[in-house]
Amino acid sequence: MPHRPAVSRASAAAFVLRRLDGVVAVAARAVVGVLTVIYAGLKLLPTRNKVVLMSRLYSGTSQDFTRVRAELRRQDASLEVVVLNHRNTNPARVPFQMLAEMYHLATSRACITDSYMAVISVLTHKKSLVVVQMWHALGAIKRFGLAALDNAEGRPSGLAGAMRMHQGYDWVIAGGERMIEPFAEAFGVGPSTVLPVGTPRVDLLVDPANVERKQQRIAAAHPHLGRKPVVLYAPTFRKGAPVQVDEMLDALGEDQFDVVVALHPLDRRDFSDRPGVTQDADFSTLDWLAVADHVITDYSAIVFDAAVVGVPLYFYAYDLDTYRGRRGLFLDYETEMPGPVATTAKEVVVAIQESLGSATSVARFRDEFVAPADGGCTRRVVQLALGARPDELS
Repeated sequence: MPHRPAVSRASAAAFVLRRLDGVVAVAARAVVGVLTVIYAGLKLLPTRNKVVLMSRLYSGTSQDFTRVRAELRRQDASLEVVVLNHRNTNPARVPFQMLAEMYHLATSRACITDSYMAVISVLTHKKSLVVVQMWHALGAIKRFGLAALDNAEGRPSGLAGAMRMHQGYDWVIAGGERMIEPFAEAFGVGPSTVLPVGTPRVDLLVDPANVERKQQRIAAAHPHLGRKPVVLYAPTFRKGAPVQVDEMLDALGEDQFDVVVALHPLDRRDFSDRPGVTQDADFSTLDWLAVADHVITDYSAIVFDAAVVGVPLYFYAYDLDTYRGRRGLFLDYETEMPGPVATTAKEVVVAIQESLGSATSVARFRDEFVAPADGGCTRRVVQLALGARPDELS
């Protein structure tokens, strides 16, 4: 009976994972208990005219938060604005980071975050605190958060429950109407809590002065770019299976295009030594969109940013069935992506050469999935944080 050992091993592995999830969940509850006691003391401190911006994604202030900080001060010159960039690269720093987060949550009138912050979700805050979840992407193709629990690339449900994952938000910001239901599922809130008002990156992407500054910075750092069409390759991250970057670069070659590679921050590989390839972490993916003539991606949320800019999109989905099974997708990938979907790198290059990427398709996707780019996204996010109701936004 050759199949019995495999089934037995699979069952044993599943049993071990469930037990580990349970053990971790118990430990997490104990930690939450300690944090709750500390936070009770911090909440005795007076609330100040302060807003705290919190992120665990970056070690420096993001372009989104920079714009939010400026808008907060524009709307209230007396406001104190604190930015906490707590990317957890050193576990020894985590307790001190959490203490700082708790102090500022206890003494602020509002908090804006772009990521999952444990102290927001596991603690009970002052009723006066307004918490706005301004996710770091305008939308989502792949399932995430509470919508991806217990799948191959998601969080275990036991740990998520112990950490009250994504609780505590007064408002969740989405890029557009079509993202209301996916974001409601991912963050565990009602659809009325999800407001499709756009995020600061929309304002950044359509601001001519900002675009020109980015173009000038890139030109100064990489003067060779632009002599040939610029192709930006920005794939998403995969757990346990590195993205097939070499295959795409081989197909693009070094003669016809200037290729820019922008990998997920968790993917530390360097391809800059390949002829015709530029890779520079000093520039974000949003920066590279300012000079891109074509964008190749897969399941990354860059599709929403690129749609705002209007650049033609191409999709290298060589592992579509596998990825859909492991992670899950919010959208009907084959029919809703605004550009050619290919399973081989060669097919992608042929599509670019034959100009199969349609500006009309990208515009249609933008109109359906992203809020109007009227320059007021940052203003509306700040209004919410400062206490405005959705019907009062301007």
